[in-house]
Amino acid sequence: MLIKTVISFLIIVFAGDTLSVSENVMKDSALSPLPATWYMGAVKKGGMKTKTFYLKNTGKEKITVTNIRTCCGYLMDLDPWELEPGRRAKATVTCDAGRKSLGEDEKKITIVIQDPSEREILIPVRATVVK
Repeated sequence: MLIKTVISFLIIVFAGDTLSVSENVMKDSALSPLPATWYMGAVKKGGMKTKTFYLKNTGKEKITVTNIRTCCGYLMDLDPWELEPGRRAKATVTCDAGRKSLGEDEKKITIVIQDPSEREILIPVRATVVK
């Protein structure tokens, strides 16, 4: 019983520290997807669809994107890869539904940035694969 109490206490203490550090760091730097989830709409099975979304630097420092990781039939191009505070980058996303099953499809695009407060941003991307 004592061990469970000590472990619970440590989890609460360390979880609280992690949250407060994250909150303080996020105030100075952020790369925000516009909108938060990227919806491609209906994509015909076997076809492709391209749509434009945006990333915005809502922080106070320049952000440099160093890598973009996509998977499972999604591709992305970004212009520019360096964003001054308040600036937007155009994200061109393509969904290739050649091997996708019919119905809802959701994956994540990972944006890797050179910024001490956030190393990776995961952006949900969705499509509805239709006949």
